[in-house]
Amino acid sequence: IDVIGSVIVEIELTNGINGVGISIGGEPACYIIEHHFSRFLKGEDQHNIEYLWDLMWCSLINYGRKGLTIQAISADCYMSLTVGYTLKLLELIKPYNIKWLEEPLPPDQYNGYAQIKKENHSTCLLTCGEHEYTR
Repeated sequence: IDVIGSVIVEIELTNGINGVGISIGGEPACYIIEHHFSRFLKGEDQHNIEYLWDLMWCSLINYGRKGLTIQAISADCYMSLTVGYTLKLLELIKPYNIKWLEEPLPPDQYNGYAQIKKENHSTCLLTCGEHEYTR
């Protein structure tokens, strides 16, 4: 991540709740988030996730709709969570109808993914396998 540069985004809701997201993209991503995306998010209902995602996605046409620009609106855990933390997170994000959570565990933690699948009572899907390789 140090080669590309990290991005940490904090969003504060009008009720004082803060959310934090971490991705890659360095200064270019910071610029897009602060000077482009922010104008679409201010004052909007945070529960209208699909609308906000579509709004940001469509606004990227001039910048490109892949790579750096899409990373700013993804929910990729980048193999950094534990089973317990993932289950708690899935419970906490239930009200926001998030479609999927990407790679919460390292790819070879098959038992962990099985446990999450068994104990997950939300409609949020898990995606994984991006970092699993064979010959």
